[in-house]
Amino acid sequence: MSELASDIYELERNTDGRNFVKIASIKANGKASNYNYTDESPGFGGNYYRLKLIEENGNAQYSQIVNANVKSLTDFSVAAYPNPVVETLYGNINGKTEKNATVTLLDINQKTIKKIAVTDSKFSINMKNMAVGVYLLKYSDQFNTYIQKIIKK
Repeated sequence: MSELASDIYELERNTDGRNFVKIASIKANGKASNYNYTDESPGFGGNYYRLKLIEENGNAQYSQIVNANVKSLTDFSVAAYPNPVVETLYGNINGKTEKNATVTLLDINQKTIKKIAVTDSKFSINMKNMAVGVYLLKYSDQFNTYIQKIIKK
């Protein structure tokens, strides 16, 4: 897909296996760009997403469909995106963060690169000037530990 400034992206979600519903509309920047959107009300179980690019002439193109499985809003989880990352890694924490919660970025040898205190359910890490390669993102508090592999492009 190529984009023009007159194009519009629509994010669609499917939770019933049949029908996609528009959940967001974003005007294109007209050049290669990264766009972010957090679905604040996903359905329980399988959530399927696709992008619909609507061109100025009315033609539409669709992206591949991706899946996100939501077990429960009471379960603890950490989501980090985009992965692979080029510049900024964003994160969302679902569930209660306990005191002394931290997010740590480690290199493949588990050496600490960055460590930040978690103060709410969202965080970001600037990785723009970091070397291309594999990193580990580690969330930890007194009850939870979560580790995810992050690819830096």
